[in-house]
Amino acid sequence: MSSASPSSTSRRAESLDRRHIERRELISRWLLPAVERLLEEQTYPSLTVDQMVAEAELSRSTFYNYFEDKSDLLRALTGDVMSTIVDATRMWWQLAPSGTKDEFHAALAHLFAIYSPHTTLMRAVAESISHDARVREEFMAYMASGQQGIADYIRTGQTAGVLRTDLDADATAAWLTWMMERGLSQLSLGSGEYEPERVLAAVVDILWKALH
Repeated sequence: MSSASPSSTSRRAESLDRRHIERRELISRWLLPAVERLLEEQTYPSLTVDQMVAEAELSRSTFYNYFEDKSDLLRALTGDVMSTIVDATRMWWQLAPSGTKDEFHAALAHLFAIYSPHTTLMRAVAESISHDARVREEFMAYMASGQQGIADYIRTGQTAGVLRTDLDADATAAWLTWMMERGLSQLSLGSGEYEPERVLAAVVDILWKALH
């Protein structure tokens, strides 16, 4: 019997790798709500793998089949959640230059709705970037994507004569990106007198007046 050809062996290896990646993504999504529930009471550094797998009703062996450790899991969770948040932000970036304030409000309301359920995780990510270089690299890449999207939105509006032409699009986008990241992290869920609708209305006014 002839042995398998190098090409067929390579295809099988690629198929196994693809299945492993898909399974890793599935396990990551399964763990996400469990980790976020635990983060309501604890910080990420204080969580153990045993706590996370117990909350998610997974085995330790399953966890370690797909993740090196809990830092590796955090990177996977960061990628999933940040991708979702960046996609939500595109509703803002893709507004027509002549879009109304109500449309602007709707775009930011959508972003708040997507971000709010993941506030505890995003706070954990922000706390981790100071000591986990790989988490920081992934987080910064997503922030750069957001900054570029806002800068392009400003330039499009400036070209159309709708947004202020005296704004430095790149510098303004950098400020707005980090302002939104911190504001969403601290205020999007609402606490005390700062209820979500008040926070949303305030940021819509701030951004609208700054840009127009």
